[in-house]
Amino acid sequence: MTYGQRADPSRINHPVATAVGVLVMIAVIVVGIVLWTRGSAQAVRIGDTRLASPVPVEAKGARVTASPIEVAVSTESTDPRTAVSLKIEVLRSVTIESCSAAVFPEVPVEASYTAPLPVDQATALPSVATSSVPLHHEVPARGRTQMAFTVGPATQSAGRVVVSVVRPVVVLNDGAELGVQSIALATTPEIVQAYIDGVHALDPTARQEQDRCAETELAKIDDIMNTSSMENEPLRDLRRVYSVLAGGEG
Repeated sequence: MTYGQRADPSRINHPVATAVGVLVMIAVIVVGIVLWTRGSAQAVRIGDTRLASPVPVEAKGARVTASPIEVAVSTESTDPRTAVSLKIEVLRSVTIESCSAAVFPEVPVEASYTAPLPVDQATALPSVATSSVPLHHEVPARGRTQMAFTVGPATQSAGRVVVSVVRPVVVLNDGAELGVQSIALATTPEIVQAYIDGVHALDPTARQEQDRCAETELAKIDDIMNTSSMENEPLRDLRRVYSVLAGGEG
Protein backbone atom coordinates (compact mmCIF):
# COMPACT_ATOMS: atom_id res chain seq x y z
CA MET A 1 0.00 0.00 0.00
CA THR A 2 1.44 3.40 -0.96
CA TYR A 3 1.35 6.59 1.12
CA GLY A 4 -2.07 8.23 1.10
CA GLN A 5 -3.89 5.09 -0.19
CA ARG A 6 -6.81 3.97 1.99
CA ALA A 7 -6.61 0.45 3.45
CA ASP A 8 -9.25 -2.09 2.49
CA PRO A 9 -10.66 -3.39 5.82
CA SER A 10 -11.49 -6.77 4.25
CA ARG A 11 -7.80 -7.38 3.61
CA ILE A 12 -6.60 -6.67 7.13
CA ASN A 13 -5.58 -9.91 8.96
CA HIS A 14 -6.63 -9.04 12.48
CA PRO A 15 -4.62 -11.02 15.08
CA VAL A 16 -7.75 -11.95 17.02
CA ALA A 17 -9.57 -13.23 13.93
CA THR A 18 -6.53 -15.26 12.89
CA ALA A 19 -6.26 -16.85 16.34
CA VAL A 20 -9.94 -17.77 16.35
CA GLY A 21 -9.62 -19.37 12.93
CA VAL A 22 -6.68 -21.48 14.07
CA LEU A 23 -8.56 -22.60 17.19
CA VAL A 24 -11.58 -23.63 15.11
CA MET A 25 -9.38 -25.69 12.82
CA ILE A 26 -7.71 -27.39 15.78
CA ALA A 27 -11.11 -28.16 17.31
CA VAL A 28 -12.32 -29.76 14.06
CA ILE A 29 -9.20 -31.93 13.88
CA VAL A 30 -9.54 -33.02 17.53
CA VAL A 31 -13.23 -33.90 17.09
CA GLY A 32 -12.34 -35.92 13.99
CA ILE A 33 -9.67 -37.86 15.88
CA VAL A 34 -12.05 -38.54 18.77
CA LEU A 35 -14.77 -39.81 16.43
CA TRP A 36 -12.30 -41.99 14.51
CA THR A 37 -10.99 -43.46 17.77
CA ARG A 38 -14.50 -44.12 19.04
CA GLY A 39 -15.45 -45.87 15.81
CA SER A 40 -12.26 -47.94 15.78
CA ALA A 41 -12.81 -49.04 19.37
CA GLN A 42 -16.06 -50.70 18.35
CA ALA A 43 -14.49 -52.64 15.46
CA VAL A 44 -14.45 -56.41 15.39
CA ARG A 45 -11.92 -57.88 13.01
CA ILE A 46 -11.09 -61.18 11.37
CA GLY A 47 -7.39 -61.88 11.79
CA ASP A 48 -5.28 -64.81 10.67
CA THR A 49 -7.05 -67.70 8.95
CA ARG A 50 -5.41 -71.08 8.52
CA LEU A 51 -6.15 -74.76 8.01
CA ALA A 52 -5.19 -76.88 11.01
CA SER A 53 -4.02 -80.49 11.09
CA PRO A 54 -6.68 -83.04 10.08
CA VAL A 55 -9.05 -84.31 12.75
CA PRO A 56 -11.50 -87.24 12.64
CA VAL A 57 -15.08 -86.41 11.65
CA GLU A 58 -17.95 -88.60 12.76
CA ALA A 59 -19.20 -90.33 9.61
CA LYS A 60 -21.13 -93.27 8.20
CA GLY A 61 -19.91 -95.29 5.21
CA ALA A 62 -16.18 -94.58 5.47
CA ARG A 63 -13.50 -93.02 7.60
CA VAL A 64 -13.45 -89.23 7.23
CA THR A 65 -11.03 -86.58 8.40
CA ALA A 66 -11.02 -82.82 7.80
CA SER A 67 -8.71 -79.88 8.38
CA PRO A 68 -10.51 -77.42 10.67
CA ILE A 69 -10.63 -73.83 9.46
CA GLU A 70 -9.16 -71.73 12.26
CA VAL A 71 -10.13 -68.06 12.39
CA ALA A 72 -8.85 -65.39 14.77
CA VAL A 73 -11.40 -62.76 15.83
CA SER A 74 -10.46 -59.67 17.82
CA THR A 75 -12.22 -56.57 19.09
CA GLU A 76 -11.22 -53.29 20.72
CA SER A 77 -14.75 -52.73 22.00
CA THR A 78 -15.36 -52.45 25.74
CA ASP A 79 -18.30 -54.81 25.30
CA PRO A 80 -17.91 -58.54 24.63
CA ARG A 81 -19.45 -60.00 21.48
CA THR A 82 -20.83 -63.42 20.68
CA ALA A 83 -20.63 -65.32 17.41
CA VAL A 84 -24.15 -66.75 17.00
CA SER A 85 -24.08 -68.41 13.59
CA LEU A 86 -21.82 -69.47 10.75
CA LYS A 87 -22.77 -68.90 7.13
CA ILE A 88 -21.03 -70.85 4.38
CA GLU A 89 -21.21 -69.48 0.85
CA VAL A 90 -20.45 -72.18 -1.71
CA LEU A 91 -18.95 -70.38 -4.69
CA ARG A 92 -18.44 -73.46 -6.85
CA SER A 93 -18.01 -77.25 -6.69
CA VAL A 94 -16.48 -79.76 -9.08
CA THR A 95 -15.71 -83.47 -9.19
CA ILE A 96 -12.12 -84.57 -9.81
CA GLU A 97 -11.85 -87.92 -11.61
CA SER A 98 -9.40 -90.69 -10.82
CA CYS A 99 -6.57 -91.11 -13.33
CA SER A 100 -5.69 -94.71 -12.49
CA ALA A 101 -6.93 -98.22 -13.09
CA ALA A 102 -8.20 -98.52 -9.53
CA VAL A 103 -11.91 -99.11 -9.00
CA PHE A 104 -13.51 -97.11 -6.21
CA PRO A 105 -16.73 -98.10 -4.47
CA GLU A 106 -19.74 -95.83 -4.95
CA VAL A 107 -20.66 -96.05 -1.27
CA PRO A 108 -22.44 -93.00 0.15
CA VAL A 109 -20.59 -91.27 2.96
CA GLU A 110 -22.44 -89.10 5.47
CA ALA A 111 -20.17 -86.86 7.54
CA SER A 112 -21.03 -84.68 10.53
CA TYR A 113 -19.01 -81.57 9.76
CA THR A 114 -19.52 -78.45 11.86
CA ALA A 115 -21.05 -76.91 8.74
CA PRO A 116 -22.36 -79.69 6.47
CA LEU A 117 -22.99 -78.42 2.94
CA PRO A 118 -26.38 -79.26 1.39
CA VAL A 119 -25.94 -81.40 -1.71
CA ASP A 120 -27.75 -80.97 -5.02
CA GLN A 121 -29.27 -84.38 -5.78
CA ALA A 122 -29.02 -83.79 -9.53
CA THR A 123 -25.25 -83.20 -9.54
CA ALA A 124 -24.26 -84.95 -6.28
CA LEU A 125 -22.23 -81.81 -5.52
CA PRO A 126 -22.64 -79.17 -2.82
CA SER A 127 -25.23 -76.64 -3.95
CA VAL A 128 -23.92 -73.23 -5.04
CA ALA A 129 -25.80 -71.41 -2.32
CA THR A 130 -25.47 -70.10 1.23
CA SER A 131 -26.27 -72.28 4.24
CA SER A 132 -26.18 -71.41 7.93
CA VAL A 133 -25.58 -73.31 11.16
CA PRO A 134 -25.86 -72.13 14.79
CA LEU A 135 -22.64 -71.19 16.53
CA HIS A 136 -21.81 -69.98 20.01
CA HIS A 137 -18.41 -68.48 20.61
CA GLU A 138 -17.55 -65.58 22.91
CA VAL A 139 -15.34 -62.71 21.75
CA PRO A 140 -13.97 -61.02 24.89
CA ALA A 141 -13.98 -57.25 25.30
CA ARG A 142 -10.73 -55.73 24.05
CA GLY A 143 -9.52 -59.23 23.37
CA ARG A 144 -8.87 -61.93 20.81
CA THR A 145 -10.22 -65.43 20.40
CA GLN A 146 -9.72 -68.36 18.06
CA MET A 147 -12.59 -70.36 16.61
CA ALA A 148 -12.37 -73.53 14.53
CA PHE A 149 -14.90 -75.40 12.39
CA THR A 150 -14.98 -78.10 9.73
CA VAL A 151 -16.77 -77.79 6.38
CA GLY A 152 -17.67 -80.45 3.84
CA PRO A 153 -20.50 -82.11 1.88
CA ALA A 154 -23.26 -83.59 4.00
CA THR A 155 -23.07 -86.62 1.73
CA GLN A 156 -20.71 -87.74 -1.02
CA SER A 157 -19.58 -90.92 -2.74
CA ALA A 158 -16.63 -92.76 -1.23
CA GLY A 159 -15.27 -93.11 -4.77
CA ARG A 160 -15.21 -89.46 -5.88
CA VAL A 161 -13.11 -86.49 -4.86
CA VAL A 162 -15.21 -83.35 -4.50
CA VAL A 163 -13.61 -79.90 -4.49
CA SER A 164 -15.64 -76.95 -3.22
CA VAL A 165 -14.67 -73.29 -2.96
CA VAL A 166 -16.31 -71.89 0.16
CA ARG A 167 -16.38 -68.55 1.91
CA PRO A 168 -17.22 -68.70 5.63
CA VAL A 169 -18.99 -65.75 7.26
CA VAL A 170 -19.11 -65.40 11.06
CA VAL A 171 -22.30 -63.67 12.25
CA LEU A 172 -22.24 -61.79 15.57
CA ASN A 173 -25.07 -61.15 18.03
CA ASP A 174 -25.35 -57.51 16.89
CA GLY A 175 -25.89 -58.60 13.28
CA ALA A 176 -22.37 -57.81 12.10
CA GLU A 177 -20.96 -60.26 9.54
CA LEU A 178 -17.25 -61.08 9.36
CA GLY A 179 -16.25 -62.61 6.04
CA VAL A 180 -13.34 -65.04 5.77
CA GLN A 181 -11.25 -65.47 2.63
CA SER A 182 -12.33 -68.11 0.10
CA ILE A 183 -10.96 -71.62 0.63
CA ALA A 184 -10.78 -74.60 -1.76
CA LEU A 185 -11.43 -77.88 0.04
CA ALA A 186 -10.85 -81.33 -1.46
CA THR A 187 -12.93 -83.95 0.33
CA THR A 188 -12.24 -86.33 1.69
CA PRO A 189 -8.48 -86.61 2.32
CA GLU A 190 -8.92 -90.40 2.40
CA ILE A 191 -10.34 -90.46 -1.14
CA VAL A 192 -7.60 -88.11 -2.34
CA GLN A 193 -4.98 -90.46 -0.94
CA ALA A 194 -6.64 -93.41 -2.68
CA TYR A 195 -6.40 -91.48 -5.99
CA ILE A 196 -2.71 -90.80 -5.35
CA ASP A 197 -1.99 -94.43 -4.41
CA GLY A 198 -3.72 -95.52 -7.64
CA VAL A 199 -1.42 -93.29 -9.70
CA HIS A 200 1.68 -94.56 -7.93
CA ALA A 201 0.61 -98.15 -8.73
CA LEU A 202 0.57 -97.51 -12.50
CA ASP A 203 3.28 -99.13 -14.62
CA PRO A 204 5.11 -96.93 -17.19
CA THR A 205 2.79 -97.92 -20.06
CA ALA A 206 -0.35 -97.25 -18.01
CA ARG A 207 1.06 -93.88 -16.89
CA GLN A 208 1.41 -92.80 -20.53
CA GLU A 209 -2.19 -93.81 -21.18
CA GLN A 210 -3.39 -91.65 -18.28
CA ASP A 211 -1.57 -88.44 -19.24
CA ARG A 212 -4.60 -87.01 -21.06
CA CYS A 213 -6.79 -87.68 -18.01
CA ALA A 214 -4.22 -85.99 -15.81
CA GLU A 215 -4.11 -82.92 -18.07
CA THR A 216 -7.89 -82.57 -17.97
CA GLU A 217 -8.17 -82.93 -14.19
CA LEU A 218 -5.12 -80.76 -13.60
CA ALA A 219 -6.78 -77.95 -15.56
CA LYS A 220 -9.85 -78.24 -13.33
CA ILE A 221 -7.72 -78.13 -10.19
CA ASP A 222 -5.76 -75.10 -11.40
CA ASP A 223 -8.98 -73.30 -12.30
CA ILE A 224 -10.30 -73.93 -8.80
CA MET A 225 -7.09 -72.80 -7.12
CA ASN A 226 -7.01 -69.63 -9.22
CA THR A 227 -10.43 -68.63 -7.89
CA SER A 228 -9.68 -69.21 -4.20
CA SER A 229 -7.39 -67.54 -1.68
CA MET A 230 -6.13 -70.75 -0.10
CA GLU A 231 -6.57 -74.51 -0.39
CA ASN A 232 -6.20 -77.57 1.80
CA GLU A 233 -3.16 -79.83 1.67
CA PRO A 234 -4.89 -82.83 0.02
CA LEU A 235 -5.76 -80.65 -2.99
CA ARG A 236 -2.15 -79.46 -3.30
CA ASP A 237 -0.92 -83.07 -3.01
CA LEU A 238 -3.28 -84.26 -5.75
CA ARG A 239 -2.24 -81.39 -7.99
CA ARG A 240 1.45 -82.30 -7.65
CA VAL A 241 0.79 -85.95 -8.53
CA TYR A 242 -1.41 -85.11 -11.52
CA SER A 243 1.10 -82.54 -12.73
CA VAL A 244 3.85 -85.18 -12.84
CA LEU A 245 1.50 -87.67 -14.50
CA ALA A 246 0.68 -85.07 -17.15
CA GLY A 247 4.37 -84.63 -17.88
CA GLY A 248 4.99 -81.56 -15.73
CA GLU A 249 7.34 -80.95 -12.84
CA GLY A 250 4.81 -81.17 -10.01
